[in-house]
Amino acid sequence: NMNEIFDSSNYKNFDFNSILGDYSLNLSDGYERSMAIIILYMISGHPTYSITSTVYINNSTSSKIKEDIEFIQILSKERVQYFDQIQKQTMNQLEKLSLAYFDLDYAVKLFHEVDADGSGMLDKNELANLMKSFGVELIGQRLNEVMDTYDVNGEGLIDLFGFMVLLKLQYKDASYRLQDLTTTPILTTSSDNSQTRYVPPTSGTLQFSLIDTLYYKPYERILTDCDKEYIFEVANPAISDSITLMSYGINSSKLRLDEGLALYYKFHKELGEVIKIVCKLLPSLYDSDTVRQFLKHVIGSNRSDLLNVKNELGYLFRPLIGSPNGYYELDLSKANDRECLCRLLIINNMCKDDIIKQYSSLNAGRIKDTSQHGNYSCFRNEFLNGN
Repeated sequence: NMNEIFDSSNYKNFDFNSILGDYSLNLSDGYERSMAIIILYMISGHPTYSITSTVYINNSTSSKIKEDIEFIQILSKERVQYFDQIQKQTMNQLEKLSLAYFDLDYAVKLFHEVDADGSGMLDKNELANLMKSFGVELIGQRLNEVMDTYDVNGEGLIDLFGFMVLLKLQYKDASYRLQDLTTTPILTTSSDNSQTRYVPPTSGTLQFSLIDTLYYKPYERILTDCDKEYIFEVANPAISDSITLMSYGINSSKLRLDEGLALYYKFHKELGEVIKIVCKLLPSLYDSDTVRQFLKHVIGSNRSDLLNVKNELGYLFRPLIGSPNGYYELDLSKANDRECLCRLLIINNMCKDDIIKQYSSLNAGRIKDTSQHGNYSCFRNEFLNGN
């Protein structure tokens, strides 16, 4: 009875939007074990969250054996064995693109496959279908931009030469997308030579702490075009509170530009809530350059909408667009302000480490240290509650 399991759990009010803290999970309890599995999945792909001080207590013996566990993050291809037909087709198309990049004859063959009407030129619809097969959905102005990039004659069509240019420029992106599609970050243990995903046992107690390291981890979970389609199925814009469901779908993942734009246009078409949708998507975009490109496409020169986005996000807007310098007055009871502080601390740590690494070999004092307190910090005049 799941209601009994839920009511008996110490974590029945668990909030997945606020998961940092200390845990002691009874793995014999179905609800708490499911919590452990979900937390491990979320943390494996989260940019900065980590699990520390992990201890497994085996309760099956009278002595209650304790085992220290050290988790490490690795990339795994385990998801490939569970691919559906769409994912398999996307993977095959990306592999085709890579092959065509190195094989001219195969590139010509691929061009004629894409040229559905046999005109010897690719029109806008054929380009959109080609990019969709590569796991890139181009919508609206974004499709026009890509078309203009490869339309060397300005005729609104792509000839064989333009197609070759497309293959060359898309090859690197396709390599990234193939990795995004076929691999996923997982947590394994340092003692597991097979490097498989750690799955909590069905008995005993798992104790650990979740912390924000404020450093980016080696691997992040990147949301693919196929993942985006699954979000559409679950967070259908026709149902109530679909934007919140969308935010759960992209939680702990990063979005590339085209996936972010596709999500925006889908929900905007149904709901029309520009500011709310933009503010949900911006924090999950891949980097500050992607954020700026995204705003250029969806906001453009509309200063009123841009001002509303700034007002909604508050101070968080500045680090999101890659302009963190300036004065901040953060209310840490507000989610956006807490997110802003975390991003500023990450930027600070990265800058500090880069400077120390770059100049440590010179042994010439604290070169490039312009900090207020001689610690390479980017922060000045910090006060918490006035102190």
